[in-house]
Amino acid sequence: MNEWKHDDPIYFNNREIELHIGSQKQVSFRSMEKEGTTYIVSSACHDMANPTPIQHQQSGGRSVAEALSYIKNSYPHQQVKALIPIAQSNKLVFSTRGHFVLLEVDINAGKIQSAKIHDSKGGLLDTFYRGAKHLTKQLLADENLGLDKNFAVTSEHHSDQSLLNGNDCGRFSAYYDKKIIDNDLSKANAVDARAFFEQNFKKTS
Repeated sequence: MNEWKHDDPIYFNNREIELHIGSQKQVSFRSMEKEGTTYIVSSACHDMANPTPIQHQQSGGRSVAEALSYIKNSYPHQQVKALIPIAQSNKLVFSTRGHFVLLEVDINAGKIQSAKIHDSKGGLLDTFYRGAKHLTKQLLADENLGLDKNFAVTSEHHSDQSLLNGNDCGRFSAYYDKKIIDNDLSKANAVDARAFFEQNFKKTS
């Protein structure tokens, strides 16, 4: 039976990294073997290229590049699919965008093959934000990732979350996690997502 393993703490350059949201220590990522692939679901990371220390902590405490560097070096021989929620934190017009998307990264024998953003909303706001461009810039700047200069992150806009719904993007990221692991992403839809939310997330008043 496939079971999740909790990997915490994690290490970057022999230095222990602990994630805290307020006073709560967070699991860095969970991993599971399924049909020859290691699935890794990470805690949230950010897409900023040059964050201040405060921005870094407020947006998850790790960049996507840091997380991928650790993952690919920890699994040098396996077929890996990394699933990373991203707190999109770069500037959008006159404010910082507050939105979560899911990054799906395929890694084979320590080499990153592809990276795709799954956005629960349509492409309208991303036309201005350009999340794939922000993230590509961050990843290419990290020499530890060993990416070709032509590497580029792609985006898929699922349009399952309405334009005026500003609350459910994080839950949609968890929903897409599940659909990808179940090899069922093509059947993702808003109605099915609502059923997933009801089953897995407590209602708040």
